Amino acid sequence: AVTDALTGLPNRLAGDKLIKKLIKQNEKFVIVMIDLNNFKNINDTMGHNTGNEVLKEIATRWKYAADSGLSGTHDFITRQGGDEFNLIIRNYKSDDDVLKAIKYYESILETKIILKDFDFFATASFGYAEYPADSDYVDTLFSYADMAMYEIKRANSSAHILRFSPDLITNGEQRIKIERKIRTALETDNIFFNLQPQFDMNHQLRGFEALARMKDEDGKVLSPGEFIPIAEAVGLIDKIDSRVFDTSTKFFGKLIKETGLEAILCVNVSVRHLIKEDFLDEVRSVLKKNHVPPSQLEVEITETILIDSEGPAITNLNELKKMGIRIAIDDFGTGYSSLSYLNK
Repeated sequence: AVTDALTGLPNRLAGDKLIKKLIKQNEKFVIVMIDLNNFKNINDTMGHNTGNEVLKEIATRWKYAADSGLSGTHDFITRQGGDEFNLIIRNYKSDDDVLKAIKYYESILETKIILKDFDFFATASFGYAEYPADSDYVDTLFSYADMAMYEIKRANSSAHILRFSPDLITNGEQRIKIERKIRTALETDNIFFNLQPQFDMNHQLRGFEALARMKDEDGKVLSPGEFIPIAEAVGLIDKIDSRVFDTSTKFFGKLIKETGLEAILCVNVSVRHLIKEDFLDEVRSVLKKNHVPPSQLEVEITETILIDSEGPAITNLNELKKMGIRIAIDDFGTGYSSLSYLNK
C-alpha cells in the first residue's frame, strides 16, 4: 500500500503519512516536486518498457542518495506517478542547505544511463516550497511546489531549480479568493449536487451521475470550471467528493425507498479520495446509512488514476467490485491510453 510497484520507492501515500507526522511534531520541512524533462521522448522512441527501466534506474540512484545522507540533509524520496517524484527534506539550517541538497539530486542525473547498448541522459525540473514559511496548509504547499516546478520547466533554461514565490501565482488573488470560497462552502454546507440522467443504447434510463456544484456566501452558483481545478490543486477535491457522495446517496436512498427505483447512481471519485486509508470504510458507512444497495452505485474514475497511483487504486477498486459496486472509467484515451491499464 505504501510502495510504488514499478520502482520500489515509497509512494504518494507514504509521503502523505510522513508529512502528517512532521506536522504533528511541529517540524519544518521542504516539499520538492520533481518532473523528468522530455521523458515522453524516451517512451515514444524506445517504448514504455525501456522508459520503465530508465525510471527504475533513476529511482535506485535517488533512493541511495536519500538513504546515504550524502546530500547533507534528512531526505525522503517518493514516486508520485508517471515521471513525477517528490522529495521531502528536513534537518536543514538555511535555504542554502536546501538548495545544496536539491543540487545533489540533480547532479546524480548527470551520470549517463546505459540500457541495451544505448546511452540515456536525463534532466529534471525541481520546484520547492517550505512548511510553514510558504504555507501551513499542506495541500497548498504541494500546489506551490508544483507551480514552481512548472515555471522552471516552462522557462526551458539551464537552471532547473526554483523556490516558490508569491509572484508565481497567475491571477493569484482570484485563485486564493476561490480557494477561500470553497473552504467556506464546505463549512456552510454550500456544496451540493445536480443529477445528470444517463441512458443506455436502447434509450432507456439507466441512472444518474451526481455532479458537484457550489454556491458562494452570497448564493451565487460558481461554475465547476472555476472551482474544480482549484479544489484539485489545493487538495480539497476529496472533501467535495465526500460531500457529494453523502448527500446524493441520501437523496437516492429516499427515492429507492419511496418509489422502488432500480436505476444506478454514479459518483465521481478523485485519486486523492480513492487512495485514502479510510475510503472503503467511508463507502460502506455511507451506503449503509443512506440505504443504497451497492449494486445501485457506480464509481467513476479517470484513466490517470490507474497510472498515477496504480497499486493502491487497483487494490481499492478490487474491493469495491467485491462489494458489488460498478466501476466506470472516464477520459480514457486522454492520457497514457494503455490497454494493459484498462485490462487491470
